[in-house]
Amino acid sequence: MDRRAFLSLTNGRTLAVAAATAADQALDVQVLQTAASVEYAMIGAYETMLGLALFTSNSANPVLKNLLTTARAQHTEHAGAYNAIATALGGKAQTGANSNLAQAVTRAKAGLTDIGPAVELALLLESTAAQTFQNDLGLLTDVNARRLTGSVLAVESQHVGLLLIAKALLGARALELVSLEAGTRDKLPADAAKAGFPVSIAKTDQARPSSEGAVK
Repeated sequence: MDRRAFLSLTNGRTLAVAAATAADQALDVQVLQTAASVEYAMIGAYETMLGLALFTSNSANPVLKNLLTTARAQHTEHAGAYNAIATALGGKAQTGANSNLAQAVTRAKAGLTDIGPAVELALLLESTAAQTFQNDLGLLTDVNARRLTGSVLAVESQHVGLLLIAKALLGARALELVSLEAGTRDKLPADAAKAGFPVSIAKTDQARPSSEGAVK
């Protein structure tokens, strides 16, 4: 092979690698922007819920109130972290809520007069987030984005588990057992703790599409 042919082949390969890298980064940015939009949907939902009498009155369950308060702060951190990597990869920050999840919150808002619907809404949002981020791990190519998503997935999965236990206790008419008081464990229904681990392999049917929250 002469020098001209070799350089032509080398340049072709370089361009192909550059194009593939750019495509990977573009997809990573979309995934990260969508992830941030999911986080902002949960932030908005929890701000709304925590302003309701369900959580502001003296009769509010302190454990559930603390769960939503803590989760809101964590989601704020997650959204910022997702946007930091998205912008580092050349994309724009996503500061808006995922439209589909925001609509779900709007539809549910009128029914948030009892703790049951509130737990159901939080569980829907956290399950969607966990499944979205689980799906994202198979799409992302950037190492930092994958590391972030893996750590966020663990947090969202913990939220899901706690909410599933709360839902089980509500179903057993034992909301008072959603408590950190000593001795509560011995009073729990037999299946309550198991409710936090419903399946051995998590599904991703609720995952939001990777481009849904992309910023143009």
